[in-house]
Amino acid sequence: MFQPAFDYAAIRCGYTSRLIDDDGAPNAAMKAIEAELDCKIVYLDTESSVGRTAPYVVGEVGGLVESLGIHKKGVFIIEESDLATVMRFVSAVMEIGHCAFFMWETLYKQSFATVGNEAVMCLVFDTESG
Repeated sequence: MFQPAFDYAAIRCGYTSRLIDDDGAPNAAMKAIEAELDCKIVYLDTESSVGRTAPYVVGEVGGLVESLGIHKKGVFIIEESDLATVMRFVSAVMEIGHCAFFMWETLYKQSFATVGNEAVMCLVFDTESG
């Protein structure tokens, strides 16, 4: 099976404001997944969290989100190049239960993008409840 190489995985799952702590950083559950799978969360949209106007960003990946061609609301990005690890990460986030509609059955788009020298796998889930 052919698998394009990628450096990051961008996941649009919605309701990411439920995945942050009071400081706007990934919450304890997200940090635990990050540590367990040895991945790095480099971007986490804070959506419309009260008092939050900027997403959680590590390094210079903020511009990456703008260039992906997916709506940035409800997106998190991990720095990871192994497909199996990305799938385990996404499955673990689903187990948090931050969104009742974030499940593999609602995955409706997978794409790959190259932004500068960075390759990104994008997974887009339809988690809108209306």
